[in-house]
Amino acid sequence: MLEAEQQMDTHRYAVLIKKPARDKLAGLSRHDKYHLLKDHSIQTVDRLLHWLSERNLRSQVKRVGPPTMFNTVFLDTTERVSQILSENPDVLSVAEAPDLDADLAI
Repeated sequence: MLEAEQQMDTHRYAVLIKKPARDKLAGLSRHDKYHLLKDHSIQTVDRLLHWLSERNLRSQVKRVGPPTMFNTVFLDTTERVSQILSENPDVLSVAEAPDLDADLAI
């Protein structure tokens, strides 16, 4: 492990991401809604990680949990990244969640 990685002070953050527009869900069966929401969450997390990479911040993210409840992602990252995440257009909010260890993967 690199010395810089050992010194990186990370915390767990809950990142609330935007859901698709309601009109995209209108008229869909429960099955189709589920798959649309699941796919949307996965694509949003991919975009978020790409966005962090473009800003040379991806290395400050130690862990990315799978999307939970369709619009929440848990990241183990630095405080600096948690603050910058709020600037991402797909992010609604970021909150520290140090004692929360949810494994509600979709």
